[in-house]
Amino acid sequence: MFTARSAKRRAGRGKRGAALPCEVSVIVPVYNAMPYLTECLDSLVGQSIDRARMEVIAVDDGSTDGGEKELERYASLHPGLFRVIHQPNSGGPASPCNRGLEQAAGRYVLFLGADDYLGPKALERMVNSADANASDVVYVRMVGVGGREVHQGVFARTRAEVRLDDWRICWALSNTKLFRRSLVEEHGLRFSEKLTAFSDQPFTLEALFRARRISVLGDYDYYFSVRRGDLSNITLRSGHLERLRGLTAAMAVTERFTEPGSKCRANMNVRHFHWEAEQLLRANFLELEESAQQEVFDGLRALVDRYLDEEVEGRLQVRRRVRLAHVRAGDLVGLRAAIADEDDQGRVPLTVRGDRVYADYSAFRDPERTMPESVFDVTKWVRQRASQQRLEIRSLVAAGKSRPLGLRMRAVSSLDDLAELADQNVASVTVDEAPAGTQIRLQALENGAGTGIDVELPLAAPEFGRTLALRIRIAGVERTARAADALERPVVSAALVRLRSAVARRSRRLIRRWGD
Repeated sequence: MFTARSAKRRAGRGKRGAALPCEVSVIVPVYNAMPYLTECLDSLVGQSIDRARMEVIAVDDGSTDGGEKELERYASLHPGLFRVIHQPNSGGPASPCNRGLEQAAGRYVLFLGADDYLGPKALERMVNSADANASDVVYVRMVGVGGREVHQGVFARTRAEVRLDDWRICWALSNTKLFRRSLVEEHGLRFSEKLTAFSDQPFTLEALFRARRISVLGDYDYYFSVRRGDLSNITLRSGHLERLRGLTAAMAVTERFTEPGSKCRANMNVRHFHWEAEQLLRANFLELEESAQQEVFDGLRALVDRYLDEEVEGRLQVRRRVRLAHVRAGDLVGLRAAIADEDDQGRVPLTVRGDRVYADYSAFRDPERTMPESVFDVTKWVRQRASQQRLEIRSLVAAGKSRPLGLRMRAVSSLDDLAELADQNVASVTVDEAPAGTQIRLQALENGAGTGIDVELPLAAPEFGRTLALRIRIAGVERTARAADALERPVVSAALVRLRSAVARRSRRLIRRWGD
């Protein structure tokens, strides 16, 4: 049983007195979302679109935190805008979303999380764009709030139409999009109520595969996705088995609507294994009971056997390749060891063999291992990072009291782990023709700003300093920065710098004294 409170809709009138049609239905599944719910509802009240062209269907899924009363309060304050439906708790957002679809009257539907909110012009811009482009599904630019991670690649620019094989759309598969309701009803699209979490991905995927046109709006901050302070978002608190069931359903939809070997299937499966499967095998996997580990392991192994082909595997990062290789081999013990090998950021040391670089997992060092070296090979990734490195000499000053006795160079590399790469003999940092006694120190900068490189060279002369060349070699890729390219004036002695500073301090004191 459920109860519904439906306020009488305000009849908007056009120029000739005709009622304006409902353009968009916003469906808000609600369960214990206070106090975030209030900001969500305020953002709907403040939309620029004519009130008669929108409706809000809020489905309370048995809230116990006062959210059910907050919905009624807004329905009373804004007659005609909100319809509130109350139902017993169903265990997940699928049922409230389906109930909202049953009640929707708009030409378009938008699903809005009860802890999220919209930009003031969001609905008006969405509807106008969908009409102009004849879009069935519209991706709208999302912004993460409170540390919520939102992949931004697909929102880089507005596009009237995107193809399904565009890899960027694979990284935004939540239901936080505008859907043409006739598409949803024509194909009977609904959320699987067997899934207590992640029911949105199978729904969204089928809508994308069936859509005649998919568009992207990247010109405005439409949707603000909020990470709750207590991490109680359903996607953050869901357990491993819930994630596994959602992943299994999503991959089944991908298989159903794509051809084997197609670019679209490969892109989708890369995303599934890169993101959802990886979340199943993070460090907290080791905290599960052994029986739960085995269940997750067996379920994931079935997906690996069915969907992880050579192309998809080759596009995954090394830690994902290694873990999934253990899964494919049925080696749960090896999987546990691989996870334990990694640090808090999921990294392991690197090692060099010949001209190749490998991730130094314990399985790689095992003389009896059966996995090929290619699973651990990170040479391509290391070289790619090295080729994208930026290297700049920031300063070059003379050291000494009365005359230059040495040079101090300060440089910065954009690689934040250069010191680690050097310690592992993957990278070398040198200065051309550096005299004996030259010292090079590497220090990671704060906030991932790169690596500081401090070089001290003895017995320098100004003309020598201007010909210095700093070189970084990583896996056969070299970057060079030359002092002559960075400096526009001769080297200044440290003594002269101190003299200038003393004069400046003396001048400031005199000025303050005169001012008094």
